[in-house]
Amino acid sequence: PPPLLALTDARAIRLMPERETLYAGIDARFAAMLEEGALDEARAAMDWEAPAATAMQALGAAELIAHLRGEMSLDEARELAARATRRYAKRQLSWARNRLGAWPAAATPAEAFRALTGEANLIRAGEALLRMGPRVAVVKKGEHGSFLFERDFHFALPAYPTSQVVDPTGAGDSFAGGFLGSLAEMGELSPAKLRKAMAFGTVAASMTVERFSTEGLEKAAREQLEHRY
Repeated sequence: PPPLLALTDARAIRLMPERETLYAGIDARFAAMLEEGALDEARAAMDWEAPAATAMQALGAAELIAHLRGEMSLDEARELAARATRRYAKRQLSWARNRLGAWPAAATPAEAFRALTGEANLIRAGEALLRMGPRVAVVKKGEHGSFLFERDFHFALPAYPTSQVVDPTGAGDSFAGGFLGSLAEMGELSPAKLRKAMAFGTVAASMTVERFSTEGLEKAAREQLEHRY
């Protein structure tokens, strides 16, 4: 299908993390999965019927089940699963280089932001982004929080402090969902409402990183979000 936004109306940037950074993240994530009960999930999967066999192809599942069957040690299963995931990531990087090679590459979101605006300084980059047309721009800075740019004011907010970071995957998406959902509920874009929406996005992201996948948000109640806010 055609893209939602034509490339003639956008500036495409290819995010290509450094391989060492990517591989270290893969190893750390699989270790965290084991701590959070991946072996119990693999044990339950051993009893699934044939229709669920596709799930058995998930990266790491075969290795953990082999360990539970006594075919290898847990350390061997961990290493083989991480190796399979690194190979999968390598294929993804190769695909991006081959298919999207004409797009400028950036190793981090911050580098992408600089490539988009041509500015190394965050404030100047945000101001440059506003000159491109939007009334409001939000820059998510990962564990360092977020920064909001509006024509008449700037606003910075740190990440919510949490001692349990299990999986940062999806934190940016959760921030965007909390931010935009809060704005939709309030129905206006005043400076005060924008700041409040930033806070809701921040606490939504904090709940995501404390669990795998969407589990943190699925189990969160509105009262918990408001308590952190």
